[in-house]
Amino acid sequence: TTTKAAICQELINDLKPETILIEEAGEILESHIITSVNSDAKHIIMIGDHQQLRPKVEAYNLTVESGYGINLNKSLFER
Repeated sequence: TTTKAAICQELINDLKPETILIEEAGEILESHIITSVNSDAKHIIMIGDHQQLRPKVEAYNLTVESGYGINLNKSLFER
């Protein structure tokens, strides 16, 4: 999970993975993906369906539906 990746960030950095696989990428907040990627990554493989669930955002004014343009619940696939 992205939570576990954040907790183990030091280990991930020590392993220096060149390829990162992200499953259900359509449902993950962009900021969570960015924190899982290190500077040694050469490939990011994102698997998911952009037409299913969007990332979950609790504050309505940060969503696509609010119309404010912040769009935190817009997945990387939709961008």
